[in-house]
Amino acid sequence: MIGILREGLADYGIELRCYIDRIHVYCDAQTRTSDLQELVSPAQGQERVQSRRLPKHADMVQRIWWSQPSVGDLRKLRAVIKGNYLINYLELALDFCGKDEEILERWRGCLEQMLVWDRKRKKIGNRFYFQRYEASTYFAERTAKVGMTFYSDRLKGQDVPPVHLELRFKGLPGVRRTGAAILDNLIEFDHEKLWTSQLDLRRPNWTVLGNLLPARGSGRHGAIKRAKRFMADNGSLQELLAVHPCYAVAFTPFTGAKALTKFISSHMHD
Repeated sequence: MIGILREGLADYGIELRCYIDRIHVYCDAQTRTSDLQELVSPAQGQERVQSRRLPKHADMVQRIWWSQPSVGDLRKLRAVIKGNYLINYLELALDFCGKDEEILERWRGCLEQMLVWDRKRKKIGNRFYFQRYEASTYFAERTAKVGMTFYSDRLKGQDVPPVHLELRFKGLPGVRRTGAAILDNLIEFDHEKLWTSQLDLRRPNWTVLGNLLPARGSGRHGAIKRAKRFMADNGSLQELLAVHPCYAVAFTPFTGAKALTKFISSHMHD
């Protein structure tokens, strides 16, 4: 999926970037606090290294939280840790970057019309969650162990804010779901493989959707017209399914490059 998006969006001057946005690591007392502080740049601030105990893990007594560490940074961190450690929080980001703000805004609108975060493990209540808070859109409660966030973020050195997707993994069980619960695995982590497994992009079956809506026209042609009018008034697929989860049956995952590229092209050239 990531490869298809990268190739298709290159025509619009949009590039993809996968990286670690934030990480929290707890260490025991065998690791020297001064060694951790030396890893953090002055711009990040030494308050990023704190004396803090991890609940239910009495030996984990200090925490370092790091914004956008490189693979080199992770190797340095692994080298200075002398005892036990635990990764308790991880944010993995996928940015869509470009120089044309209008093109990126079109892509954001296109992405909103096909991106879904389906909480299939949720046994009670709606599997689809949606909340806007300031410039961010949450596809899961902010307290969720695993969730997706969607927003535009003006990064240092960039004049045009990228479209920013973020997967947040909280607590030890959440982090373990990434397959990178230790630094050695995170250093060799395949970000694109994870995003390919997590990006749920769906397209409408116009006939099925139209037949679920109140009838204002007969037959297949009338159903398609109803569905297209309806979707024109609903910009976010996730928001639509959060309100009307029964409509999920009318949206099916993209299964190939041709259909996805065609969908992107139809929205980017509106």
